[in-house]
Amino acid sequence: MLRVPRSANTSSLLRVPGSTNTLSLLRVPGSMNTSSLLRVPRSKNTSSLLRVPRSKNTSPLLRVPRSKNTSPLLRVPGSTNTSSLLRVPGSMNTSSLLRVPRSKNTSPLLRVPRSMNTSSLLRVPRSKNTSSLLRVPRSKNTTTLLRVPPSKKTSPLLRVPRSKNTSPLLRVTR
Repeated sequence: MLRVPRSANTSSLLRVPGSTNTLSLLRVPGSMNTSSLLRVPRSKNTSSLLRVPRSKNTSPLLRVPRSKNTSPLLRVPGSTNTSSLLRVPGSMNTSSLLRVPRSKNTSPLLRVPRSMNTSSLLRVPRSKNTSSLLRVPRSKNTTTLLRVPPSKKTSPLLRVPRSKNTSPLLRVTR
């Protein structure tokens, strides 16, 4: 009741007149090498349901183009030197979600511009005699927490006269 031409590489039940080398369910009569629903490149080592370019180091279900510096599971065709989660196919050195400058001495999750004498998280001026969290001027006669100028005319609360006639509570010995 239904007569279709014979073909060596396809089944007679899944053929449409005018098509070659593809399944009739994914074909339009009159077209040669394309499918109206799905077009994938031919590969010898993959199944007919999922065809992707061949790769030596990946399984046939997860085959993507080879790359030297990235994992085969995290790759997108056309990207180089970045993760596929932060990549857009066709872009070279930038990510569509996050663009940061490359640095050799920082982790890939937190990249900041390189600096020789500062920390990536906290930058403070360098000082030989102070800590990085609290910097005070150096002085020989003062403490780092309370500095009183060495002057005779100090405030009355901090002034103790050196006299023999003062009370014993306010007397300071040398």
